[in-house]
Amino acid sequence: MRSIESTASQTKPRMESRVRGNVQARFGEGDTPYLKRSTVPTLRLDYSRAPDSWCKHRLAHAIAKRAYPVAKTKLEAAQTAPRAASLDPGERKPPAVWPTAIEPQHLVTIQGKPFVKFAGLLKMAHERGLQSLTADWTYNDAELSLAHAIATFADGRRFEEAGDATPANTNRKVAVHFRRVALTRAKARVLRDALGVDLVAVEELADSE
Repeated sequence: MRSIESTASQTKPRMESRVRGNVQARFGEGDTPYLKRSTVPTLRLDYSRAPDSWCKHRLAHAIAKRAYPVAKTKLEAAQTAPRAASLDPGERKPPAVWPTAIEPQHLVTIQGKPFVKFAGLLKMAHERGLQSLTADWTYNDAELSLAHAIATFADGRRFEEAGDATPANTNRKVAVHFRRVALTRAKARVLRDALGVDLVAVEELADSE
């Protein structure tokens, strides 16, 4: 980027100016004057005190005069550049969060969001070398059940997760069996971790979800 001094030195030969009772400054022939018959006292002071009469007002005009063609060229180029064609709604690809390894019958949509069934996770885990999947309760009382699940695979990988359930956060149809729901949730979560599935399992949802 050229300095202000460079801009001033290149524009100076084309500058014609005079100071009378008011400030009047004009560029060379064919240019548009930026000040004419100004009555603002500070402009006269800036003009008379600036080196070679290059006050901030004249410098701003000179810089703007050179910047305008460059900005105009870039703007026109951006407006004429081809835009990426938008996909037709009917041609849009499915969301990337849908794991292709899970069969469609094990995927459900609830209120516009995708969820996976535990059966789909279990089938996918067996296809990827699941050797054992165990779950045990770690705590039980009349209103809360906690469970812990472990999944091991043929390549030696081992995953652990926990699940919880209460009569209030389970489906009304299985609320009386909420302790078993805690086991299923623990197993679903450990399989999701092991398989890298970021969809929540249907069995983890409360009745209101």
